[in-house]
Amino acid sequence: MTYKIKKSYMRILAVLIGFFSYGIFLLITIDTSTFGLEQFGLYLLITIPLLVILDIITTLIFDLATHFAIREEMPSEKTDVDRLEEYKSALNALYTFLFGIFLSALLLWITANLYIFFIVIFVTIHFTGIMFHLSYIKYETDKNIED
Repeated sequence: MTYKIKKSYMRILAVLIGFFSYGIFLLITIDTSTFGLEQFGLYLLITIPLLVILDIITTLIFDLATHFAIREEMPSEKTDVDRLEEYKSALNALYTFLFGIFLSALLLWITANLYIFFIVIFVTIHFTGIMFHLSYIKYETDKNIED
């Protein structure tokens, strides 16, 4: 297993940890009867920086663990094939995000309930990150099989 695939698995794990821990916290603290735009805005203001900080921490831990414990070095430079894999993965993540936004808008139109819209957006934000890394793993393993 290459360094890039291990790093993608680690980031998937970080997104899942963030999803479940923050999701449980939100389900415990949010009152569904009074859920409004203020709470939704506060959620978005907290979620995005929280995911970035969690990603930085897990990347730091992963890099330290691979450098000191496993003694595996990071690849020095990206090739055009690596960039193409990242672009394809980003495109798949974008499609996932757009589908989630469309689904949440559709559910908001059907149910007129902001809480359901909030839940779908919450799942979409986290699933987009997972989809990016799963796509990257698929493209990386396909490249390794061809080599």
